[in-house]
Amino acid sequence: MRIIAHSKSCALASALAAMIITPAYARSPAPSATAQPAEAASQSLPTSDAAHDWQKFADELGKAGMRIHAMTDANRSPEQQAEVNQALMWALSSASLSFARLDPDYPDWVPILNSAMLGINGNQDNVYQITRIRGDGTYRIEGDRGRLKHLFIELTNGLPGFTDKSTHIGIYDLNEMKADAAGHFELVMSPQRPAGYSGNWIALDSTAADTFISVRHVSYDWRHDRDANLSIQRIDRPINLPRRTAPDTSKRLAGIPRYVENMLSEFVRIQDRQGFMRGEVNVLKDGTPGFGKNMSSTNITQQAYYMGAVHLSRDQALVLVGVIPTSCDYWSVMLMDTVANPLDYMFRQSGLNGYVARVDPDGKVRIVVSERDPGVENWVDKSSYELNGIRGRFYKCGTPSWTSKVVPMSALSSALYPGTPQVTADQRQQALRERIELVQHRRRW
Repeated sequence: MRIIAHSKSCALASALAAMIITPAYARSPAPSATAQPAEAASQSLPTSDAAHDWQKFADELGKAGMRIHAMTDANRSPEQQAEVNQALMWALSSASLSFARLDPDYPDWVPILNSAMLGINGNQDNVYQITRIRGDGTYRIEGDRGRLKHLFIELTNGLPGFTDKSTHIGIYDLNEMKADAAGHFELVMSPQRPAGYSGNWIALDSTAADTFISVRHVSYDWRHDRDANLSIQRIDRPINLPRRTAPDTSKRLAGIPRYVENMLSEFVRIQDRQGFMRGEVNVLKDGTPGFGKNMSSTNITQQAYYMGAVHLSRDQALVLVGVIPTSCDYWSVMLMDTVANPLDYMFRQSGLNGYVARVDPDGKVRIVVSERDPGVENWVDKSSYELNGIRGRFYKCGTPSWTSKVVPMSALSSALYPGTPQVTADQRQQALRERIELVQHRRRW
């Protein structure tokens, strides 16, 4: 009897709450005998310019996606063709945020690659933001540098996706700039150094009317590193944000499909130059020249890219043996799909970096790539992908060398260093749970 009474009281309380929370003017009207069917209502389409702009945007976005599929679908399985749609969704999300928010006179940071935007050539250790400025303006960046392996800002005239051409202006590590003991700093950017200003300063190119700033937060020790908190504003004119005009909104909306197509088509061409998924499989080869040929704005000085394709059965493992110079500043190896979207590295150990990778007593790094958990620390989880891309990044790293060998899972121990420590299933689960926490602690939005 108590349970029934409790149920009735809950129902009464819910009904009273609905009456209190929902104002009278927001309640749905009673059905009308003259209400029109949904089919009839849909025949009355809006005729405003804004409505037509939206329809054109949707049409052009569809065409852009079809052209990307025309470039990429051949010889791909249905799952791999769906990976193209994943790349399109990433490009659309970054484009929507960028075109809705970026204004060179009222700059703001917009996320473009992170653990939620798993786009082409992303890196599990990096979080990327961009903003747009004018080369003849004066801007101030300030904030807390956090605690990171590197905190790069890169200036380019134009940016792939937004513009047809992109030229490199300069790249700077904010960790090398003057800051107080707490890591707070200020940076001014302008064509000429302001009179009497002795702080951090970067010269802008006044002829670069469409200047982009990319910020790259690089974490190596995920547990103890902390992303930066940065602000940016234009300081050579008053703050007086005007209402956005209809033509401006229309122009921004029309730019989104172009961005999606231009960005993805450029990266498809880069992959073709690199031979990303072609040639010998299960090896790491140097693809740096192909990456930097027409994309110098995104190719950090002294950074090398090694890449290849991984093709393994469930009962096989790829053992990569690396000799990394002791002076190496940063390195990582991670897996991607066939369109170079990073595998979801929050929920699987799909990559390793030089901070967490175990180095064997002989000075070599041995990495096991496989679908099944091999029970070792240096495991890179390929999941059930029948074909993966693999990419290594090496910064200020001299000339690393890699050898590779495919072995049956049953014979894996013979390809590893004697006495390699084992990782139990419980230990792996605990490591994955910690991984989820640490990735979600990173800056994303």
